[in-house]
Amino acid sequence: MANEDNHVGLSPTVLHVIEQFAAAMRADDGIQDDAIDRLEKLLRKRAVAKPDEINAALFDPPPDGET
Repeated sequence: MANEDNHVGLSPTVLHVIEQFAAAMRADDGIQDDAIDRLEKLLRKRAVAKPDEINAALFDPPPDGET
């Protein structure tokens, strides 16, 4: 199995899309900033996020000690 260090980083296009998506979400007063931060962190992991992970990032509070 490949080592994490062997993965290519996210492309500039993907990073731009994530930034624009996060900015659009921040413009919505109905979405909490900490939920956006968790989702953005998840999207930057260089792996496809599972629906349960996305749901947890948006709606579940972070575990104790995590931000």
